[in-house]
Amino acid sequence: MRLPTIIVSICLVVLAAAGWFYVRAVPRTFDGPVGPRIEAVRAAFMRQRTPVAHVDWQTMAKAEELVDPALAQPFTETLPAAGMRQVYAYAETCAPPIPKTARLQNAALAKALAWARYQCGEAPTPGEEFFREPPFMHPSGASYARLAVESGALPFTHADWQQAHAGLFHVRELTRFPAALGTASVEAKLLAGLTRPALAAVVKGQPFIISDPYFLIFVRSEGESAAGGVYNAYPLAAWRAFASRLPFELKLRQPDVSCLYGTGLYCWTQTPAPSGRWLQGYAIAGFSALAVLALTLSLLLLQRIRSQRQVREDQLFVLRALTHELRTPATTLALALEEMRSDFDHLPEASQRAFLRICDEVGRLGRVIAGSSRYLKVGAARADERFAPATLPSLTAFCEAMLESYLADGQVRFSAPAQDTAFRIDPYWLRVCLVNLLENALQHGRSPVAVAVSCMDGWLELRVQDAGELADISLAQLTRAFLRRGDSGGLGLGLSIVQQTARDLGGSLTLIPSPTTFVLRLKESL
Repeated sequence: MRLPTIIVSICLVVLAAAGWFYVRAVPRTFDGPVGPRIEAVRAAFMRQRTPVAHVDWQTMAKAEELVDPALAQPFTETLPAAGMRQVYAYAETCAPPIPKTARLQNAALAKALAWARYQCGEAPTPGEEFFREPPFMHPSGASYARLAVESGALPFTHADWQQAHAGLFHVRELTRFPAALGTASVEAKLLAGLTRPALAAVVKGQPFIISDPYFLIFVRSEGESAAGGVYNAYPLAAWRAFASRLPFELKLRQPDVSCLYGTGLYCWTQTPAPSGRWLQGYAIAGFSALAVLALTLSLLLLQRIRSQRQVREDQLFVLRALTHELRTPATTLALALEEMRSDFDHLPEASQRAFLRICDEVGRLGRVIAGSSRYLKVGAARADERFAPATLPSLTAFCEAMLESYLADGQVRFSAPAQDTAFRIDPYWLRVCLVNLLENALQHGRSPVAVAVSCMDGWLELRVQDAGELADISLAQLTRAFLRRGDSGGLGLGLSIVQQTARDLGGSLTLIPSPTTFVLRLKESL
């Protein structure tokens, strides 16, 4: 059994088990209005637990700009495009003209230009008022305090400068600068440990925020700004221990979560009964395993497809290169041998044998080049562009002409159709198919080799039979390009050409293993 089949079977088993567990998971119900009970839970938790820290916006200078995660990433799209292009063009090249500050009707652009002039050596080292006056964030998403330290210039690299300006770093930058983090406020240190979504929730004044290891509760708001209130921070483990006894729990809003009571980014949902919780856990684990298995299967299939495609492209490239490079020397060798045939009788006996071997090898080289050219031509264009149908007045005469050299040597026996008829098809590709089937039988089969042709109801059937057997290999393997059996002296392209041509002509190629018989059926062209 192949690996994809095993993975699919495992996926089905896991899906069935996960579905059963999910159906068995029954949520616990409770009575009474939800809203008042949630508020009571909130108040009870705050009475029973002591916060580990407070986040009071009134004690933080310009907290909103240096906390908002949206400003900790490039926000150039919010600035005037023309001014932004001027500032960035100058900052990248330090070449005049220097944009006029008066024309930059935007404080962020004006400050960005001032910093660029300092970086380019056109302005002195920025003073304290530069860093302590807003805006504090560069359009690239970095604070000017961070840019100063990363510039490597004095006095910004000194630890005492970073400590004195700790409140001017964005909270998401503090962990990069230990000196600044060490002297930052308690609020800044706490915010530095929050995730980006949690910081966004803080800026918006969401009532509850979960960000390991903290659980934040919004206490009050002073004024209209969300940044004017106070948050109490509790250990997340303490909240989870308290909430484990509740018939409902706090979760992020999601499309598949049914909210009983919404509070900002979060909503309260029913808590499953103990047995149901275990079953839901099994279900979640099952669906997760299913997703992993499905992803693994997809990656394996994708890798296999890419590998096969790359191998085929490499093979075709090598084949094109070899065919192109060998055609000229092979032709030259063949012409040279023809000139030497007149002196064959004058050669010593040993040289005659060597000459005949050379002739055989050159002939084989010519067959390889011809077969390679045909194979490349098969895939060079669409079927309707590649074929040029013509009416053959006599199918028997056409086949006898093709087989003339084989019949003269007694290598092949030919059975003509019972009733000769005209047939419309591309004669070139009919000849290619028949010759490839014959060469395959003569090289790999056992004599005698017989060719039988019949025509009925607009279909041409060619049968090439030898006395061998092919019980140990399938037609799919035989028609795989570049598959060679033993010392074939070729590239394994003959049967691949025949099958592809048959498909393009609306026909088929089949194999009868014993005795080895290839049956080619071709539909008459319109």
